Amino acid sequence: MSATVDALHIRELFLQRKPSYRLSEAARLLGMTRGRLEREAEADDREAYRSNGRWRFTWRQVAFIALRQWTLADIHE
Repeated sequence: MSATVDALHIRELFLQRKPSYRLSEAARLLGMTRGRLEREAEADDREAYRSNGRWRFTWRQVAFIALRQWTLADIHE
């Protein structure tokens, strides 16, 4: 993914926060496939990312994954 696209996603995630995100929204913002994001969530605590049987990510959960994806320097720019 290009630095420009990353920068747009970083701004959207941190400056236009939502209370929660669907799997597809979170994957798009993080620049990863839905499958990879599912694996990340399952490796952490699968049920913490599920709501009523569906994938649902809080802003905090997406931000936590973002901090593993991007450096603080990337986010700060």
